[in-house]
Amino acid sequence: MRRMKVAVAVVGLVALLGLARSPASGEEAPWTDVGMGFKVRDIQVGLGKVHYYVLGKVKNESVKNYDMVVLHISFFGEKRKLLQEFDITINSLARGATAKFRNKVFKSTGKSVKSYKIRFTMGF
Repeated sequence: MRRMKVAVAVVGLVALLGLARSPASGEEAPWTDVGMGFKVRDIQVGLGKVHYYVLGKVKNESVKNYDMVVLHISFFGEKRKLLQEFDITINSLARGATAKFRNKVFKSTGKSVKSYKIRFTMGF
């Protein structure tokens, strides 16, 4: 998977992957709130041979256990033009637990992803 520098918008936070402050050796990246007690970090967007992928970690800091959590991600191109939107589903996320995710999200259309926004959508 080829890594790309992509502007990131995570519920109001904007950073530039690859240019954001790297944690010091042994220090972990901070968690970013995406709503309803859920946080994400280590988000990466990459282009494989045909599809874009998104990977990262999600943490449940809410007050209950969830059988399923849905995060919604919107991808933007030049001038913040919406390219695609997808839901990422994470199964069995207990209170205080962290889960990794890696999803094939959409086929490359020749337009490059410049930024994205990720937020909590629903859970039960």
